[in-house]
Amino acid sequence: MGRSTSDIKVTLGKGDPAPKSLQSNCMEMKSRTQRSADQQNNDLHLPDNRNDERGQHSDETGEESQMEHKKTCAECIRGFKLFIWNPEKREFMGRNAKSWGVSIRPHVSGFDFTFSASDRSTWSSYVDNMHEFLKAYNDDAQRANNVACTPGEYFFQAGELHEEKKACRFPRSQLQNCSGIEDPTFGFSEGKPCFLLKMNRILGYEAGWGVPIYVTCAVQKGDETDLGPVTFYPKTGHFDLMYFPYYGKLTHVNYTSPLIAMHFTEVRRNHPVTVQCKINGEGIISDSKTDRFLGRITFTVNIGG
Repeated sequence: MGRSTSDIKVTLGKGDPAPKSLQSNCMEMKSRTQRSADQQNNDLHLPDNRNDERGQHSDETGEESQMEHKKTCAECIRGFKLFIWNPEKREFMGRNAKSWGVSIRPHVSGFDFTFSASDRSTWSSYVDNMHEFLKAYNDDAQRANNVACTPGEYFFQAGELHEEKKACRFPRSQLQNCSGIEDPTFGFSEGKPCFLLKMNRILGYEAGWGVPIYVTCAVQKGDETDLGPVTFYPKTGHFDLMYFPYYGKLTHVNYTSPLIAMHFTEVRRNHPVTVQCKINGEGIISDSKTDRFLGRITFTVNIGG
């Protein structure tokens, strides 16, 4: 389970000499990466715990700055690798497994999806939200902006940390019956709704540590027959490894997070059904009693006639 910093894919390979560009800009890149990590807080759905130290005395700041510049480039690189992956704390970019949350589409306050299949006004906002969210996943946009990757393999990319990285294609057509292409209502008009699950982005995270993370759904409270069978798209219900690792907003500019669609085709009618969908895999925590968004999402589906 343990990993050394050499397992983390960064600009330098083990034993490689540091390029002059890195020697001269080492500290600048580390600072820029730290700022990039701070910007990921919205993606992670975590409280922003950064301490604003701008009010500290200027003499203290000056002393710290002088000490930083005395570090050798090798020390800088070692520190940066440790920041990316800390094997003792098992943290990526200072975050541990508790950062691994999920979100659901359509987005609705309270996670209560109550609608009548025969009344468009009760579900049209859900459908509009889904189409808006999936615009970036349109097949033509994916072909134009992203590249075809090898399924089942992490997409590691070399180069300087500040260089733009390529992103693997995730065309919405992969979501099949839940793509909104053949059925623009995503099943809501028939009382057979689709929902989309997305993992929060974590910079540098090798999801599943070599084994794809997958999604399961079940009734949280009540009879399992109230939910009925669930069909997942893509068919395997797995987040393919090729969409990891994520290199951050500043360099992975065209990155679109992989999605899993859940299609509920036989939900009990005229009855609130509380459903919990969660991600499963190596290192994933989804049974916390204090954080309901940690590796899982719970929502209610109440379908009228």
